[in-house]
Amino acid sequence: MEKLAAEQRSAVKEGRPAVPVIEKAKLLTDVLDPQNRAEITFAMLREAKEPDVAMLAEIYVTSGGSVSKVEVLRSSGVAAFDKAVTEKMKTWKYAPATLNCKRIPSDYPFQYRHRFAK
Repeated sequence: MEKLAAEQRSAVKEGRPAVPVIEKAKLLTDVLDPQNRAEITFAMLREAKEPDVAMLAEIYVTSGGSVSKVEVLRSSGVAAFDKAVTEKMKTWKYAPATLNCKRIPSDYPFQYRHRFAK
């Protein structure tokens, strides 16, 4: 709210239209907490060709801060891993993005990495 008010004051003072104030969504879930990470199975370990796997996903966040959809942009090569990660991402919570202090839906990429102990 303060940023919006400051921008509006500056715009009036300078005789120009106010620039929209945008705040990106912020992840609130602690993704380092094991309960917020995907459960890794021995089948995933067997399927992985490398000890490090990573997938890139697009996460769609609602104006309420929940995840509405997760889309895999780049697979890890381990289908079960990708599925487990996307399902876990759907449980994460966010402070939603805002435009002029109004909550808006947003989306952004997120890379999820895991190192298998072999």
